[in-house]
Amino acid sequence: ALAELRDLCAHRHIQLTLVRLPISAELLAHESRVAGERFDRIVRKLGVPYEDFTKSPGNWTFSDCNHLAPESREAFTRRLAEGQP
Repeated sequence: ALAELRDLCAHRHIQLTLVRLPISAELLAHESRVAGERFDRIVRKLGVPYEDFTKSPGNWTFSDCNHLAPESREAFTRRLAEGQP
């Protein structure tokens, strides 16, 4: 499915970038190293840019372990739109 999306974007001259959103330190601690390696393999296979924000600096707050709270969601969206790492 991702390869099809990549091809469709290329056909329409759209730059596809995969983005991994921030997650809480608690969830990141429980996530296996294998999950991160899997993302890396997928990205290499697809040959598209990849932005991993799971370990990015930021004072994010979360509504649960996996979802940014509204104020952090808005700040992250602005940061992403401005092209900031």
